[in-house]
Amino acid sequence: MSRAVFGLFVLLIVVTGCAKAPVADTVVGIEESVAPLLSPHPSGGIVYLDDGTNAMEVCGLVSSERVGDIFGVFGVEAGEITLPDNGNHVGTCDYTTGTFTLRLSLHARDITLTAAEFVKGATYGKGQPIDGLGEAAALVKFDDGVGRLVMVQDELTLVLAGANENADDFAEVAKEALPRLASL
Repeated sequence: MSRAVFGLFVLLIVVTGCAKAPVADTVVGIEESVAPLLSPHPSGGIVYLDDGTNAMEVCGLVSSERVGDIFGVFGVEAGEITLPDNGNHVGTCDYTTGTFTLRLSLHARDITLTAAEFVKGATYGKGQPIDGLGEAAALVKFDDGVGRLVMVQDELTLVLAGANENADDFAEVAKEALPRLASL
């Protein structure tokens, strides 16, 4: 019986040793394993640098002075924010003073959805549509005190987020950004 067990053991070693390694054992970067869904190069002419950051300055869409004028605050400073690349993030700019913060983010949108469907999903179906702003736009004020405006223009999505008490002026900021977005 030991010869039979030994023979079975040798057969198992030969069979498993000659098998090809599964593809899953190959280690690849996220860009290679799920491209193009999480590709760092979304369509729309946005150019990324080798370090994963983008070459577009999102703060250039609306000046800090104009943001200050819209919200009636003085001394607004604009700063580009580096966020982890999730494949659709183009750039983010924070406009701040000691008591005021507005975040403007730019993303590539999911082109499998219409602009209206995308905006509805991005505002969890709670957004109030804003006519005449981009292809589709909506403003939502959440119970946690944060307001969000989501606007789609072509393949890009502009998101403005800040305090609910400032949210009614988000559309004015989006209107300022729209001509520069359209030129991308």
